[in-house]
Amino acid sequence: MNVDDDTSLLVDKLTSLRLPGMKATLKDILEVQKKKNLTTLEVLHRLCDEERENRLFRAIKRRISDARFPEINTVDQFDFDTDPTRKKLRARYLALHDLSFLAKGKNPLFIGTPGTGKTFLARSLAHKACSQNKRVVCTSAPRMLNELHGDELHGTLDIKLRR
Repeated sequence: MNVDDDTSLLVDKLTSLRLPGMKATLKDILEVQKKKNLTTLEVLHRLCDEERENRLFRAIKRRISDARFPEINTVDQFDFDTDPTRKKLRARYLALHDLSFLAKGKNPLFIGTPGTGKTFLARSLAHKACSQNKRVVCTSAPRMLNELHGDELHGTLDIKLRR
């Protein structure tokens, strides 16, 4: 067997083991190994790091998809300077982005008059949580209550509440 056959056999094994991060970077890492004379342990570390990074990236992407955002909002898109009330609450809102409220089991509640950016800021915070690999569901209160009522009627409320 030559090196190309060994590499393709290894790629097949990585595919069957469902290790796409390793599979995608294997050839590049082997090239670096030849140029820099990396040890076997260094190559394995790099392969594992790539797999871990790939899994985290896919998990975050899946979390964002599962959250059902109608549109993606981020805090850098929000203009805090248009309203004096927004300016006043800027630091308080940005403090929520450390997500420490999640560990405490608390939920932030956005209250205010229409058009002040409550929904935008809530979605922005939810997107931040997704990017930290936290599970989020983005929905309106009426829709959530309707879904929960329908699940209660169909006997699937426990399943929905766990989700």
